[in-house]
Amino acid sequence: LIGVSVVVALRLLALHRRTHAAPELLLGAMLFLSVGIGYPLLIAVGRAGPEWVGTFYVVSALAVNVGFSLLFVFTWRVFHPKAVWARGLAGLGVILLLVKAAQRCLEVKAYGTVHVINEPIRESLLQTAPVMVAYLWTAWESLHYHGLMRRRVKLGIADAAVSDRFLLWGLM
Repeated sequence: LIGVSVVVALRLLALHRRTHAAPELLLGAMLFLSVGIGYPLLIAVGRAGPEWVGTFYVVSALAVNVGFSLLFVFTWRVFHPKAVWARGLAGLGVILLLVKAAQRCLEVKAYGTVHVINEPIRESLLQTAPVMVAYLWTAWESLHYHGLMRRRVKLGIADAAVSDRFLLWGLM
């Protein structure tokens, strides 16, 4: 997951350098931050010495939460850029994730260590729920657009590769 995500992220960021389009930047940065940086550092937290645990955890929390905030923004900007409800959902998701990242950083500052294993289920859900909503929302929109694009491909007015990309992103 990490290796493939980093490769896809770097390709998207390279594409952004050529096109200057926001979707490539948002998705590339999301994958690079959350999966390329955040996940490995979260794994390293359990293996790091005490002097590195707090730093790894803070950087991981920031990378994952900023990354998934970008997924909310991507989904809003690509699928419903003018819809007030989509802007509101994206804004709420970003706020929840950034508040949770700040809370995790303050925990490390206050306690100097991290005990994710002993975290109450409600705290874990406050971190996981917005991420799940971001994934479900982008999957729903992508699969919906894949259905629309398939019809257009049959009529010869859309590109089959674009339709397939909607399907792949939705399944991801």
